[in-house]
Amino acid sequence: MANAGKKRNVKGKNPAGSAVAGVALVVFSLLMLTARLDQPLPLSVGNWVGRLVFAVLFYLGTELLVKGLGLRRLQAKLPRLESLFDSGSRIPLAQAAQAMGTGISPLVRDVRELQRQGMMQGIYADLLRGELVYAGNGGAVAPREETEALTTILREEHRKPVAPIYRLGFAWVVYAVFFPMLHITDYLLAAILSLIAYFTTAWRTPEDIIIREEIKPSVWEESTGNTALDELLKGVQGHLTDLRRLDRAIDGKLDAPVQELLSITRQIVEQLRKNPQSVGQMRRFFNYTLPTTIGLLENYEELSRQPVKGKNITDAMEQIEGKIGSIVEAFRRQLDALFQDKALNIAVELEVMESILRPGDDIRKPFDNTK
Repeated sequence: MANAGKKRNVKGKNPAGSAVAGVALVVFSLLMLTARLDQPLPLSVGNWVGRLVFAVLFYLGTELLVKGLGLRRLQAKLPRLESLFDSGSRIPLAQAAQAMGTGISPLVRDVRELQRQGMMQGIYADLLRGELVYAGNGGAVAPREETEALTTILREEHRKPVAPIYRLGFAWVVYAVFFPMLHITDYLLAAILSLIAYFTTAWRTPEDIIIREEIKPSVWEESTGNTALDELLKGVQGHLTDLRRLDRAIDGKLDAPVQELLSITRQIVEQLRKNPQSVGQMRRFFNYTLPTTIGLLENYEELSRQPVKGKNITDAMEQIEGKIGSIVEAFRRQLDALFQDKALNIAVELEVMESILRPGDDIRKPFDNTK
């Protein structure tokens, strides 16, 4: 994998230039407004048009300033984002979000905005597999091999952006600053200009996105024939979602144990679907052991994200690290208990077989009716 410096493919975006231009327009328009505050009222047509020009310049200057600051924020994140790929071309979105100190939804929004602004190429979010992918400059990367069917998916929800509403209110405030609100016509003009600001912003502002992790419905569509088990499995969906998220988010000493906990839980669910009569002995596991374990892991994940770790944080993390082996062993025993009846049946069958094959016995004798 190339280093971060070679990966960058940034076009000529100049956040500083936009910010400086915005500040210049804002200062110029405010100075011109100050020079005209002594104009007699009501304003003449010429004075009104002049103030309108300065109000528009102030509004556009603020837009440029906000845009420049936003681009600068994205540009500052770009080196950190690219440095995530020093050891591979695919990393889990949850892990990338944790490294960036943000959530999955803001991370995906930032990646898409960087692409839209032409500041980055070759990095995209693969929501199907829940990964952030580096495909090179316009290239492609082969999907990783799956050892098992994916049981969760990341769903992308779109919401109307709130930026146009903010612009509507801001345009109203700008008009009130530059013009005396003396007559009903002033309020009507302010409303018209605010609506213009709203609609000119709404058509070019991308929708906000929310990323949610869900269990694939197909895994749970078929009934097991046991009503109690079907109800139990519906509640397990959220636990499996949490374990998958924690599996991607937690590294270090708990990385392997969390993977094993997720694997054992899946095996327990699969075994219960094959043998619904065993649901009774697993209620305590699903109602207490599993959610309590997830709660401990969530606390560990939260503590691990703290930038400064004092004694209380490190002690709490060490306690969980010290007990994780016992927790994994408890999960193994729960899975093993599901095979108790099968092991007993096998033992009985082997005992019968040994009695039949005991030395000195004629195995044909039970089937031979002749003397």
